[in-house]
This record gives sequence, C-alpha cells and structure tokens, in this order.
Amino acid sequence: MQRAVRSKQHEPQRPARKRRTAKPAKRAIAIELIPDSEAGGFTARMPDIPAYGEGDTEKEAIADLKQALRGYIETFGLEDALNRLNAGMTVRRIALDLADLAHG
Repeated sequence: MQRAVRSKQHEPQRPARKRRTAKPAKRAIAIELIPDSEAGGFTARMPDIPAYGEGDTEKEAIADLKQALRGYIETFGLEDALNRLNAGMTVRRIALDLADLAHG
C-alpha cells in the first residue's frame, strides 16, 4: 500500500501569528484628591507634573486629570513627563504660620 504524499501547495495556509509587543507595565502613581468644601467637587493633581483636573466627583476629577496629562504630554513630550516621574520627590512637614505670611 502506497502512502499519499501531500504537497504543501494544497494545504490551507495558516494566518501568520502576530508578535505581541510588550506594553510597559502600569505603575501606581500618587495623585492628590482635594475636596472643595465651599463650592463642592474635587480637584485631582499630581505633585510631579504640573497638571490638575476638576470634577463633581473623585472619578470625574481623575478623568479630567487624565485629559490634562494628555495635553501636557502633547505639549512637552512623554520623555519630559517620565523624567518628572522618575526624578523622585521628598515630602516634608514644616512648621508654618499662614497668618504670619499674610501680614508680610
């Protein structure tokens, strides 16, 4: 009994697999959520990048902040934003009397 030899010409071609490019891992970034006790709503800001967002809820303020960050990146570039995040920061508590500053 003879075996049939199949030609590759007659085999259906499989679609080429797409190589997955690794996306950079998301990392937790500190933001401040500041409630506005007088007008209501919230302000969201990042200490490292001069951008902020506002909204009636925390979620809206964060969404607005993301939009502001997109604008920052479009203006100054992704590298600038990443450098600011990677620069690190130091937070210190200091004794300060705002009333003294108000009077000069």
